[in-house]
Amino acid sequence: MNAPRVLVIDDDADMRTLMAALLEHLGARVHAVGDAGALAAALAEPWDLALLDLVMPGNGHAECVAALASQAFRAPVCLLSGSGAQTLGEARAALDAAGLRTAAPLSKPARIDALAALLASLPPPAAPDPQS
Repeated sequence: MNAPRVLVIDDDADMRTLMAALLEHLGARVHAVGDAGALAAALAEPWDLALLDLVMPGNGHAECVAALASQAFRAPVCLLSGSGAQTLGEARAALDAAGLRTAAPLSKPARIDALAALLASLPPPAAPDPQS
């Protein structure tokens, strides 16, 4: 079985490291980036899920949403935040308005059982193309 490919987008290096370690422990292949510039390069690869920090310095979150939308990102985007339900609801609506698919948001730091449930909810990853 192919491992799900997860893109972690968070400005906090410690949080990126923690999320990557938890997801890898659960069997995912993970790539973590800290800003929209690094995200743009990562979007050349196919992904099964993106975990996106809601609170980033400056316009970091909005720039990442714009980068995902401009590349017609097809995988679900799960918001990570310690924010309240209303803030998360508004942010999720903004993702929907940008044409992005969303998954239920997770509180930071995400619990391993919540990450496992999120990964289990994904469709099976496509097999690699033998022509590649």
